[in-house]
Amino acid sequence: MRTQVIDALKTHPSFVRWLSAILLWRCDDPALPVRIAGSVTGLTQPSAIHSDFFAPMVEMALS
Repeated sequence: MRTQVIDALKTHPSFVRWLSAILLWRCDDPALPVRIAGSVTGLTQPSAIHSDFFAPMVEMALS
């Protein structure tokens, strides 16, 4: 299931922002999108994730 979600996000890049918005709206932890982006990319530093495909998750969490 995880790879299907990642493939869908890579196929439709606008979905990354939607997913991040939904996570921020529904979860109590505002850092969750950053942790998910880090888990998917294998990166731990927000600045490194920021230059990856999942950058909108970091941008939305920081804003």
